[in-house]
Amino acid sequence: MFQNSVQKNGRIISFWSDLWIGDKPLMYSWPNLYENESVKNCAAADRLIASENSSVLTWNWSNSPFSDADAAKLHRLTDSIREVRLSELSDKWICTGSPDGSFSVGSLRKLLVEDNAAVHDNIMEWVKWVPANCSIFFWKALQNRIPTRAELIKRNIFINDPNYCFCGDYEESTDHVFSGCSVTSQVWQRFCSWARLPPLFAFDFKDVAEFHSGCNLNREEEGVIKGLIMIACWCIWRA
Repeated sequence: MFQNSVQKNGRIISFWSDLWIGDKPLMYSWPNLYENESVKNCAAADRLIASENSSVLTWNWSNSPFSDADAAKLHRLTDSIREVRLSELSDKWICTGSPDGSFSVGSLRKLLVEDNAAVHDNIMEWVKWVPANCSIFFWKALQNRIPTRAELIKRNIFINDPNYCFCGDYEESTDHVFSGCSVTSQVWQRFCSWARLPPLFAFDFKDVAEFHSGCNLNREEEGVIKGLIMIACWCIWRA
């Protein structure tokens, strides 16, 4: 609900660990550069020095020289924040859930109501014979509450590599793990072939969770397929 704003003096905002530019902290956008930073809790003002036309960036690296790949990343990072201007005003928090950026009880209540509505949209019909740990995991996944690397990063937990370990191509999110990964797609392909079902084409996890309802099965058969998918998802996650 809150986000830092560094369009002030940058003396309080953490350059690497606070969210002040882009959609996530720089330590997650540029993990290799962050690892090479000597003063990891440095303020934005420690790295951004105002000049006449743009901000000059100063660094304090623990290792030098960089590899060619890291040098290219540093160049992109520098380009992305070169136009940031600091002022003499104090840093402040802004409330992203409020139109004017200020905190209010009403904006908090609206956020909680919207979040509660999203939870109710994911009400799940349980399958009795599925083990409890599989059922609970599946229910959490429907609400995007499982600890994927993408979700851990949102909670300011440092992850060296945000990509999914099976494919290494994209960030590990609930949707990618169970519907976007090429390895997972092969699992669903073989599952459908074994169960004599039509192919499972999923764009997100919800498509996987609702697959059983579009296979022209009776209620008992739907329950079996849904239960097997729940167990399969648990196995994919534990693999």
